[in-house]
Amino acid sequence: MKVLKTLTLFALLSLFLAPNVSASGFNLKSIDGVNTDGKLYSQWYHTSLQPSFAGEAPADSTVTININATDYTTTADSSGSWTWTPPESLSAGDHSVILTNNESTISFTLTLGSENIDWDVVGSGTATDSSLPTVGVTFPTIMLLTSGVAISLFFFTKFARS
Repeated sequence: MKVLKTLTLFALLSLFLAPNVSASGFNLKSIDGVNTDGKLYSQWYHTSLQPSFAGEAPADSTVTININATDYTTTADSSGSWTWTPPESLSAGDHSVILTNNESTISFTLTLGSENIDWDVVGSGTATDSSLPTVGVTFPTIMLLTSGVAISLFFFTKFARS
């Protein structure tokens, strides 16, 4: 009974004294209005040569957009939303795009211009994708779980002998 009371007290104290930790969410939500939310494709196609990117990131954090080895930045607003449009039209063809925020990265090839799209492949439905969670930083979660288990085991073994 003493062990149960101790564990309950420990659990309650952990809830109230633990720092406010939240997983950072970084996600590309759309390219020029095309919904990309939660999907990771190695290649995206778009006919516009100046597409807008929109997504979510931790509030007030910096998002770096790297297109063909040129960095641009934007800042997520207080609600975590961010948008960015290239300052000039990009050329038709393939562009390497790498989006970063803190330690999260989203990378893909963006093919621009209608003449560069193999419409037979697009229409065939043979493209593959991987659905990802909209939040992608697992390290803090793993650390919190590991720490919690270690602390619980310590207290359980220490007070179980009493």
